[in-house]
Amino acid sequence: MRQIVLQHDGRLAVFSTVVDDFVVRDATVDEVADKAADFARETASPKATPEQNAARIQRARETARRNATYVLAGEPHKAYRHPRSWQDIEAFLACFDHPDSPHPHKSHDPDDEENDGDEQPEPELNPKETGERENSLLYRLGPRIDTLPKSS
Repeated sequence: MRQIVLQHDGRLAVFSTVVDDFVVRDATVDEVADKAADFARETASPKATPEQNAARIQRARETARRNATYVLAGEPHKAYRHPRSWQDIEAFLACFDHPDSPHPHKSHDPDDEENDGDEQPEPELNPKETGERENSLLYRLGPRIDTLPKSS
């Protein structure tokens, strides 16, 4: 899900719960609407007709414009069921940047250019090394009985 929030300086930002980061910062209402339309265009179904895709893109633009207007008016609850504020999201992201965090994460600041390419990728662990398979609920429950071959 994406949510439009009001920054400290009165401009808009868009936070994505998919990537747990801002996907747009320092935007106007028109820029947010354009980004929403771009996202709708990029995620359009290949099975949809051009008319369906055009309608979906237009709805995305109108919804983003309406939601941004509510956020600017100080009424984000009219746009979102559980709106987050800029401060809420900053606090959420700060927990990832804390060195004792169970989920360490690099800075969420897009202006932070500290990555100079010297970092090595973390090695991938297989399920045996992590105990993932043995700890999974599906492993402990066993195979689904509705998928087993029927005995006659």
